[in-house]
Amino acid sequence: MFRINIKLIYFTLISLLVVTQLTDAIPAGELPRYEPGVLYLPNKAIALDDGYELSIQGVLGGIVLIVCGILLGLHGMWDKTAAGRNIQSLTGFITFGFITWIMLANFEPDGSGYGQNRLTIYFIVPFIVGLVCICFMAVTIQLYLMFIGGLGAIAFGLWILGWKENLSIASNYGRAILLTVLALVFMLMVLYSSLWVRLSSALAGPYIFFMGLDIYFHTGFLYCFTSTLDVNPNHAHTFQTHRGVYIMQSCLIIACLVAFVIHRFNRHIINNQHNFVMNTRRLPDYQYKSNPRKGYFPRFNTFLPQFLYRGTAPVPIVAAQPPPPPPIATVV
Repeated sequence: MFRINIKLIYFTLISLLVVTQLTDAIPAGELPRYEPGVLYLPNKAIALDDGYELSIQGVLGGIVLIVCGILLGLHGMWDKTAAGRNIQSLTGFITFGFITWIMLANFEPDGSGYGQNRLTIYFIVPFIVGLVCICFMAVTIQLYLMFIGGLGAIAFGLWILGWKENLSIASNYGRAILLTVLALVFMLMVLYSSLWVRLSSALAGPYIFFMGLDIYFHTGFLYCFTSTLDVNPNHAHTFQTHRGVYIMQSCLIIACLVAFVIHRFNRHIINNQHNFVMNTRRLPDYQYKSNPRKGYFPRFNTFLPQFLYRGTAPVPIVAAQPPPPPPIATVV
């Protein structure tokens, strides 16, 4: 049932995107710049009045972020597979989607940039790359644990930077060092203890959720992410702290604590998944290249259509059982 709902969500998002491209939209009201092909929606919930307008691409992006944040922050409740196949796919989608967005933002040329479909490119390219990378995540083992740790570290670092005007660390090099050190520590520690898996997902999930909310409310909370990871000189980012940002930062603490407590009740599931994944490196039959059996990948039945089913682990080869001894004849 969960698989069907995910497919319906993806189908709805892609359908809305197609409708957006076929619509000759005109910006509503006075905007800081005119962008043909962009449909702006009325939004009275915007808290920060700096010329920001909610576009249909922003609506779709906010939905994706909110759904991904909820699923990541509460993955112990819905992913009960032995190896964590579902959360493995989700972390691959989120990680490579964010990496693609960051690359698009930092390498966008000056002048016209990506043209009149700029906002559509910023939405659809990371979305498609994330879906494609799910297929590659299906043939990895411990990598998704490191991705969870990395996402939690980035979320924790951004939360630290978001308490001061123009970020807590003014230097770009200082921010890079902070995020890099945190990412390395978290990515290593998740391999040794499932506690760090629970902590990282409890940090990353709510942060992504609040990023999606800020697309609709625009308190300026999202500017911490863009100001830190988008260093393109053609993009003007000004992170200002005010009551709305402080409220989002404070609510984020409560959401992380709630997510961690929920993980506490489902810790046996996450512990079993962590033990299963980490113990596979000790199995002599866990070989990808030398395994002669065909179709050794089990079914991978989440986030992928029917023709892309793959698996996360080869099935160990079971040694043939010796034949039973012949019966002993008895003489009466």
